[in-house]
Amino acid sequence: MTFLYDLQWSRTCYQLLLAFLLFTMAKEAAKGQNLVSHYLPMTSTTVILTDDVSIPATSAGYSLWLPDIKTEGVILFFHSRKDTSSEFIVEYANSLGIAVMYVTTENPLEFLFSVESREKLSSLLNHALESKSLPRDKIMICGMSLAGTRALIMTRHGQSHETAYPFVPLAVAICDAPLDMIRFFRSTRRAERLNHHPAAANEGAWVSRHLFNNLKGTPKDQPENYAAYTVYSFDHREQLDIEYLDGIHVRAYTEPDVQWWINTRRKDYYDMNAVDMAGLINELMIRGHQKTRLITTVGKGYRPDGTKHPHSWNIVDEKELVDWFVNLVK
Repeated sequence: MTFLYDLQWSRTCYQLLLAFLLFTMAKEAAKGQNLVSHYLPMTSTTVILTDDVSIPATSAGYSLWLPDIKTEGVILFFHSRKDTSSEFIVEYANSLGIAVMYVTTENPLEFLFSVESREKLSSLLNHALESKSLPRDKIMICGMSLAGTRALIMTRHGQSHETAYPFVPLAVAICDAPLDMIRFFRSTRRAERLNHHPAAANEGAWVSRHLFNNLKGTPKDQPENYAAYTVYSFDHREQLDIEYLDGIHVRAYTEPDVQWWINTRRKDYYDMNAVDMAGLINELMIRGHQKTRLITTVGKGYRPDGTKHPHSWNIVDEKELVDWFVNLVK
């Protein structure tokens, strides 16, 4: 797959969401951590992605782990906790005075096409910041895969005229996220057509249709829609509006294991999110951005069950990431 876990696995995970949340809350309470949860009533039990693909909905809201000591900053993920990251990042960050927050809409595979979906996340974030008096100017948004895309979309949205809840993060750290939706559309269409691996073909089918439906056509038919939505595009790099990242510390993590992609998925560099990571960071550096870094890894990409996969959050050194953020805050 290019940016999501197998859809079948996602279905199983979300069916177990309630049990997982109850278990996690009990476990964290036993550790003495300060967990604050705020979730809205569900308006639907199903999210329709395409005409023939739907997934279980989740409750829109947030879970916030507060340190026992003074809160110096906030690490923010725009997804449910179980999607990526580990228990370690909550425990370690809390021990250093950093809160950790997970915010989500009803859609676990949220692309944030609409202003409404972006404002829902903004309002939930604002609710937590105000109700717990958290430092609004000391936030690091993190995200793996599509959550990394959300991190940049929300960073842009927080500085736009569209929001009633403006904010500017101190830092953004994204891991192997699809950013160039023009490239991504072409790649997913090709994966569907090749039909080499079921996970890649299935993902290619529904993702390309999802983009087509929400952006009103293909990149060739609707270049303006794709350019307006995408947070980085090689095709439009000269006209790219990335001033919203000025002054923000940006990190992009990726493991460009092209041999793995060719051998297992029949994908190459043109199909890898690594090119988006490198393209964005390079463009920022060309424009004089002094607070940006591309971090590449080798042989670290493994899923929690031990399966090798370079598209994995564990290529991120969570301790080093938290330490980096703490240094920025303090």
